[in-house]
Amino acid sequence: MRDDTKYPRRFKNYSDAFFHPLTQGTYPLDYEAQGLAQPFPDDRVQFLAFNSCWQIDEFFPDRASLHPGAVARCLAEADRQLLGEGLTTGDVLRVAVWHHPVTGNQKIGNTAFTEQLRKAGVRLVLHGHVHEDRTDLVGYQQHRILHVAGAGSFGVWSAERPPAAPQLYNLMEVDRGLGSVKVHTRYKDNEEGAWQGRAIWPGPEKGTKRTYYRVGLV
Repeated sequence: MRDDTKYPRRFKNYSDAFFHPLTQGTYPLDYEAQGLAQPFPDDRVQFLAFNSCWQIDEFFPDRASLHPGAVARCLAEADRQLLGEGLTTGDVLRVAVWHHPVTGNQKIGNTAFTEQLRKAGVRLVLHGHVHEDRTDLVGYQQHRILHVAGAGSFGVWSAERPPAAPQLYNLMEVDRGLGSVKVHTRYKDNEEGAWQGRAIWPGPEKGTKRTYYRVGLV
């Protein structure tokens, strides 16, 4: 039987081995606090990082979701940060990050929170988990679109990748005016190979392919 007082501690190893060395901070074990806002005012970019694994364990690997309290608290903190810098949501690019996708066969079950993010000015979502090339749209019928980009398969062993999928990662180039993001897709065919551009995205002419695509943010 699960001990709910100890259950949140399963993220302590993540805090000690990864989060603390990277940030010199402690990752919160309180689920409602697992939404972290990080502004970069000089670059006019603000990241909102969430834990989509808060209900997941070895017995229930498919319970991906974002805690409603974490979303609400993070958005409130993100607004306070911008207010302190004399900025508004229209002055920055808000990027939300978590592990599990919100589209496709392996998506988070309840994705209603994406509407909150969209209304809060989040324009780009980055996720992992699906180790393949993909780019999606959420709320495309709305005035403001939420663009979704997968992280690829960087560092994933071949046995855990889809058939014929190479190692992949995306390099994102943000326009200084925040009007667009250029997403460069890089890959290598084997563990010892060199990284190179992956020409899979439609080019300007019929039958041509590019190693990047553009995301319009306005």
